[in-house]
Amino acid sequence: MRHILTGALTALILASSGASAAETLAVFPVKLLDTSNEARDQRADHASRQTMMAEILAEGLPGEKTMIAPETVAQVCPQATPDCLFGVARDAGADQALFVSLQKASSLIITMYVSIVELDDGALVKYGDLSFRGDTDQSWQRAAEYVVKEMAAGAFDRATPK
Repeated sequence: MRHILTGALTALILASSGASAAETLAVFPVKLLDTSNEARDQRADHASRQTMMAEILAEGLPGEKTMIAPETVAQVCPQATPDCLFGVARDAGADQALFVSLQKASSLIITMYVSIVELDDGALVKYGDLSFRGDTDQSWQRAAEYVVKEMAAGAFDRATPK
């Protein structure tokens, strides 16, 4: 009974505040800038890890998701301007967009930048940056899971005046 009352109260609060209970999030491909100058070609490893990271984020974040294919971005938005990317997300039926960029400085240090943007006005809803150690499937997976956990806890929330 308590769960029913909690659910009803949540629905009432959302309805009275004008907030949408189910926003759709466009999940863009994870971008990587590799400045490590390592001798071994790691593009295939990185491509699979980028896909894995996007999937973990999509699965772990609340609401409906629509995955934006890398080919779509390359064909429709070759310059990757915000207006173009926002248009792709809107065309996919999204209300918000998730952007993740990584910079690999060495085989040990990768910096991750995560943003969720409101598409109607461009407001930054969530933002976080963090560094993680290691360039393995496990380190990338743990970084993505950490971001999901921290976003759920509100650590990446941003108050942007409208």
